[in-house]
Amino acid sequence: MTVTFSLPLPPSVNGLWANGKTRRFRTQNYEDWIHEAGWELKRQRVPGISGPVSIRYELEEPKTKRKTDLGNREKATTDLLVTNGIIEADDQRIVREINLSWSRDVNGVRVTIKSIEQ
Repeated sequence: MTVTFSLPLPPSVNGLWANGKTRRFRTQNYEDWIHEAGWELKRQRVPGISGPVSIRYELEEPKTKRKTDLGNREKATTDLLVTNGIIEADDQRIVREINLSWSRDVNGVRVTIKSIEQ
């Protein structure tokens, strides 16, 4: 089984958490993205995939000359997939491969999840 869908561009891992006086907490930007992206999953009726998977993320090419780390965009999206039951977990038993690339043809992030037979 393979499923492809689009989500808003995830925040960088550098902007997911902030330090409080006694604990770390999600930033407002991250909370807003989780809410918006979660509704996109529901709107597109993305089905869950059980068992091992391969995930491909195609991210919107940055529109500025500012240097951007491609790998920093993966964590929020993968965690969202787990939280919303699209994949079972993000550990080595389930996520067997992650492929990341920039794309000029994408707004946000295009996600392709492919079930792996084992």
